[in-house]
Amino acid sequence: MTVHAARYGDMAPADGRVSLGRFPSPEAAIAVVEDKFADLQKTEPELHRHVTAADPRDIRHWHAEGQLVSIEANVAGAQRTVGLFAAAPGAVEWIGGDVVEEEIVLPRFNGQGFAASAQRAWAGQRGRDPDRLLVGTINGLNAASRATAVRAGRPAVLQYVFLSLAA
Repeated sequence: MTVHAARYGDMAPADGRVSLGRFPSPEAAIAVVEDKFADLQKTEPELHRHVTAADPRDIRHWHAEGQLVSIEANVAGAQRTVGLFAAAPGAVEWIGGDVVEEEIVLPRFNGQGFAASAQRAWAGQRGRDPDRLLVGTINGLNAASRATAVRAGRPAVLQYVFLSLAA
């Protein structure tokens, strides 16, 4: 597992490819999470065994607090919800800031850079403290998310290494 972090002010600037919106209800966001994890179970079963979907109670809380946004993009001439992003105040180990709680791009929109664009847009929102960190953990099997964090300007700052104690 790696921890990726950067000050908002040091992240790559928003590229304008996505906008961040509000889900009409927490249930709409929950459906996005369920859709992604159902696909992950089929397409990447090993990763699916090592990551956990956000709890619906947490999604409802983030929605109520304005800490969860839809990722919107123009796809084939129409504005569409392509995923979601949630970050809330907290810490990973001793690294405090806003913790990426969930980031999802719907399967049919994978590989188009929308997740990195969303992180950049989040970081560039008016009122963000440029000295505050955006921090999050990423499973070692999730190469796409690690690459996304780096493209958004959040390099790996800590890596967990698990050693077998078996002889």
